Amino acid sequence: MLYTGSICLLREPFRNAARAAWQVPGPLRVFDPNIRPTLLPDAAALDTVRTMVEEFFATADLVKLSSADAAVLYDGAEPPAAAEHIRKLGAKAVVVTWGPGARSWRPRTAPPC
Repeated sequence: MLYTGSICLLREPFRNAARAAWQVPGPLRVFDPNIRPTLLPDAAALDTVRTMVEEFFATADLVKLSSADAAVLYDGAEPPAAAEHIRKLGAKAVVVTWGPGARSWRPRTAPPC
């Protein structure tokens, strides 16, 4: 399993190492955006991070999204809307932590788990 998140993407050489590892076929790819607004000085920095995380979302086997991540990345979006957007980008599955419990989300067209 390969597990990464956005904090390591903020700096080189970690960003390039994460991208290179993500391209290796085989391991389950899990992405946890773990957005930290205090590390993003302005709207341009948030836009840059959003572009980077969406690059990883597009090929992730699993995205672990918190309700806080959804709100920051997608301008106050509710987790189900953010999860649907992430699935449309290409993520195979999205698990949302939302308050004290975890919830999974899948499109209505997906077969039952």
